[in-house]
Amino acid sequence: MALKRSQSSCNDVSILQFFDRTDIDKLFRAKMEYGQLFLFKSDNIYTILRPLTVLESETIASFVGRLHETVIEDWVFDRCLIISTVSKDYLFSKSKCFYIKNIVTKLYLLSNIQDIKEYNKQLLLERNKANSVQNLLETIIAKGYNSDHTTTKNMTQRKQFEVLAKAEKITGDLLQISNNKENNKKALRRFSEEAVVVGAEDITSPEVADKPDF
Repeated sequence: MALKRSQSSCNDVSILQFFDRTDIDKLFRAKMEYGQLFLFKSDNIYTILRPLTVLESETIASFVGRLHETVIEDWVFDRCLIISTVSKDYLFSKSKCFYIKNIVTKLYLLSNIQDIKEYNKQLLLERNKANSVQNLLETIIAKGYNSDHTTTKNMTQRKQFEVLAKAEKITGDLLQISNNKENNKKALRRFSEEAVVVGAEDITSPEVADKPDF
């Protein structure tokens, strides 16, 4: 069935109206690759960056005190920038003083868990996600074919079912799905309902307004 654009969706005000199709393609690709993106707004400039990876954060920490902080900030900003309503040259040469510094400082904090309580919350959240029917299906496929998570995610759902049946034969693990929702909940070993996202919601969350003053 063809997708239709509703009149209301066409009239909705969104920050995406400021980006062209090439930018939107970059946005979608970054979302699929990194899972979480952050939107920063300042002086009518919208800039979207991805989080730092663990390796990048560790590398940055190793250079603190050895390289000038502006060198590190520029490197982080350049590496994590996805799209902006102004050019990269403008951001580096014409944006207000401390514009890049402020964003990079907030980005680093959003990318890294700061205390043990947040570690526990994130772990509970991810355990809950991992025990959904869809993730159990993908786990069996990955185990049967010794493939990684990304390979399985890039399959269509129909292809996943086709491969799942074969993976079940290889592993001996059968995905049991009940029509009874309560039984499913028990089988999926649901964890704490109070688990929350660490740091902040990502750009695709309905709670998001302007970040990082969200």
